[in-house]
Amino acid sequence: MKLSRPRIRVPGDRLGIKVWLYQHGRTQAWLADKVGVSSNYVTMILSGTRTPSLRVAKRLQEVTWISAVEFFAPPSA
Repeated sequence: MKLSRPRIRVPGDRLGIKVWLYQHGRTQAWLADKVGVSSNYVTMILSGTRTPSLRVAKRLQEVTWISAVEFFAPPSA
């Protein structure tokens, strides 16, 4: 039996928002609507291919209560 290492949360680890969406029964499209951006843009932010503007990061924080700092660090490996 292979044991996996516990996942440590670090800035840039966008898993937190994905977990938040799942726990609250929300979709990326719902989040995009609340933030005022396209669902494609939210997908790019969560995958780490795009960094949100300060305005979008602030709105993401207001909607999810997840620190905006998480969106400005490079994605963790």
